[in-house]
Amino acid sequence: MTAQLPLSPFVIGLNIAPGGPLPDAFTRAEQVVINRIQTLIDAATIHWDVSEVAAAKVTLGGNRTLATPTGLIPGQVYALFVVAGGHTLVYSADYRWVGGSAPVVSGTSIISFMTDGTLMYGVPQLGFA
Repeated sequence: MTAQLPLSPFVIGLNIAPGGPLPDAFTRAEQVVINRIQTLIDAATIHWDVSEVAAAKVTLGGNRTLATPTGLIPGQVYALFVVAGGHTLVYSADYRWVGGSAPVVSGTSIISFMTDGTLMYGVPQLGFA
């Protein structure tokens, strides 16, 4: 028996059309859930393991560096919710930005990423009040 995929799957990385057949077994890329938010540990260098959860939140307690995430899956989309609190966030060399300049987070910001498995291509939404 083949299950049908709902119109809004809660799994990203699934290459099946909405309403299409759902395979019996998922690959690792199809198991990354988006209905949870991982809280990252605030430290001088912030580490992000994206292998199981596609969204994360961090509250900066000082000026910080965001390391390249581990567990990247090519084609996967990720989101980072940043509460800057007046602090800056510097990004490792594996992040890429439109126009080539990294965003300056302020207030509360959300940065969406897509990856090729090595580099993270980011689109920021900055300064929510």
